[in-house]
Amino acid sequence: MERNNPRVAETSTSNAVNGLFGLVRQGELDQTLLTLKISFNSNESEEQTKIDYSPKKLRARDMVSPFRVGRTVDARRLSVNDSYRDVENNIRRTVAKLNELWDQIHMSESARVARVGVAFGHIAKLLSDMVTSEENMVAAVGTDIENGLNKIDRMRSQLKMEPWENTKAPPGSIELLKSIEKELKKLTPLYETRKREQDQLLEQLTQLSNRLGIDDEIVTKKDEDDLLSVDKVRMLEARRLKLDDMLQKRIRQASQWQADMLKFSRKVGSSVDPDDENLQVILKLDFTKEDVCLSETMMGSIETYHAQLKEMYCEHVQEKEFRWTELHAQLTELWDHCHVADIERTIPASYDPESHTEKDFEEMSNEICRLECLYEARKEVCDVLTKWKDKWAEKIAIEEKKKNVDYFQNRGRENNVFLDAKIERTLNEFTLPKLLKSLITAYDNYRETHPDDDIRVEGFTPPDYVKWVIDEYNASKELERKSRQLQRNMVSTSALRTPQSARGKLPPRPVSSSKLEPFRKRLRYDSSQSTLSPCFNSTTASIPSMITPTKRIKGGPKHSSPKHSSPKIRMTTARCVLGYYPWMLIKYGCYCGFGHIGDYAEPVDGRDECCKIHDECYGNLTKNRICHCALQEYFTPYKRDCYMMKSVTCKDLKGTCGRGLCDCDAAVVEC
Repeated sequence: MERNNPRVAETSTSNAVNGLFGLVRQGELDQTLLTLKISFNSNESEEQTKIDYSPKKLRARDMVSPFRVGRTVDARRLSVNDSYRDVENNIRRTVAKLNELWDQIHMSESARVARVGVAFGHIAKLLSDMVTSEENMVAAVGTDIENGLNKIDRMRSQLKMEPWENTKAPPGSIELLKSIEKELKKLTPLYETRKREQDQLLEQLTQLSNRLGIDDEIVTKKDEDDLLSVDKVRMLEARRLKLDDMLQKRIRQASQWQADMLKFSRKVGSSVDPDDENLQVILKLDFTKEDVCLSETMMGSIETYHAQLKEMYCEHVQEKEFRWTELHAQLTELWDHCHVADIERTIPASYDPESHTEKDFEEMSNEICRLECLYEARKEVCDVLTKWKDKWAEKIAIEEKKKNVDYFQNRGRENNVFLDAKIERTLNEFTLPKLLKSLITAYDNYRETHPDDDIRVEGFTPPDYVKWVIDEYNASKELERKSRQLQRNMVSTSALRTPQSARGKLPPRPVSSSKLEPFRKRLRYDSSQSTLSPCFNSTTASIPSMITPTKRIKGGPKHSSPKHSSPKIRMTTARCVLGYYPWMLIKYGCYCGFGHIGDYAEPVDGRDECCKIHDECYGNLTKNRICHCALQEYFTPYKRDCYMMKSVTCKDLKGTCGRGLCDCDAAVVEC
């Protein structure tokens, strides 16, 4: 009866729906989707319709809503009315199924009505919640779009980028929201990087201001997420560089003062007040730490302590220098008296506060005591040797004075030449030999009284030392003599001369008779070494001929440049030199010349042309400008290739130089 009663069935259905939607409201099917799959087929009967309550994962193809209307509706899907009818039919079938279930347990009518009422209440509430939720979702999409657009505009504006535009997505759509989220995802890393850099810059400025003790105006932002302008960032960066440079300078200055004060305190020692806490802190402080403040007040305090310690240090050093100078003066005097070699004088003359200590003063005092005792024992020998050194230095000074070019041009009587010569002669012949004999005698007497003590000066005994000095002096003088001789042999002393007249010397004039000869005043150029032509000789030329020549000299120059005469030479006396660089001697007829001719002069006669051919043949002229036929003391064979591509060898000690080996040598032979 109850099974066929529609009220009972409706009540049972209501109760079933109530139980079903109660479970959905309580959320007991968490993270699952209770899908109501309805297999609808118009050709099938009602009994073939089945309800599937099994929970399944949501698939992409199931996410298409059957309630879409308008242009977005897929034509292949059901219409709106069909969807609504499906829902209604599903509810009816669900209620019918519930009634069947309730009939099995003979549920009362009141219970069924109550359960169905609750079920429909839940359905109504669910629909209301669905609408409210979707309304909130739509409002949230609009809000997110608006906020996203504002955020994009602000970020792109602060990053100095163009405004963002999106013409593809419809306004207020989810597609537009996704485009906004994509743009924000792209802008956020760059924006965050800029923001982090600016925050670090502001932090560095704050730290530098604190370390320098500067009350700098701190730059603030309107919003924590805002970026500073480019001009503001540049200004802050310049400010940071300035403050950092100031800090580094103060650190270097403070570190230098600290190092100086540590050095001063080590030298001064007990003069430093150990109870001064500020000084002790400054001496131990590490100025490179970030928590150390180097303000102007702090730098002034450090400078004050530095000045105080420096003054104490300078006084200490002056006392030490004075003491060192006195001891070294005594030591130097004893070194001179005892004739200590320079290599053994290891104690410096000046005091070095960095390296010298009190131990060095003790060593100097001990050395002075030792030399005083030594000088007392060797006084006789040392005094004689000192006198000999003084006289020898006087002799060397006179010789050095005589080497001066202006020594003998004594117009102002600065140099007494005769007195110097007398003193030098006395030193060489009497004083120095006498002192040497006295030295030998004194040294022999000392050896008799002190057989175990051997006096050494530069590694020699005093007499041997004097002889060694004299031998070195003589060797140096001999070396200078040979050098001057070699220079005279290398450098030509010939000078230009006006050619002699072709008629030879003039006959004697009456003015040069024997009676008047002693009374005639000779000219200073009347000598065998005169560089003037014989036509200017006062013994052979008359007065009128000197003023206005009566006859033209045939051999004289026809222009302003004098013609050089080449003296006759013997080529068999020549020597060929390889690797030597003698000056070109004009007296050998070498075209390369010297002095007034120059290194690039052309040959002036046949002999010079011959010498040119010879030198070019041996290939050494163009390289070293050497005249191979110059007269030299040493002979070195050599081998060269001539222009004829023939090998010639100079082996003849007589100077024939490979005679007749090529055409060039043939010219030399004729020369």
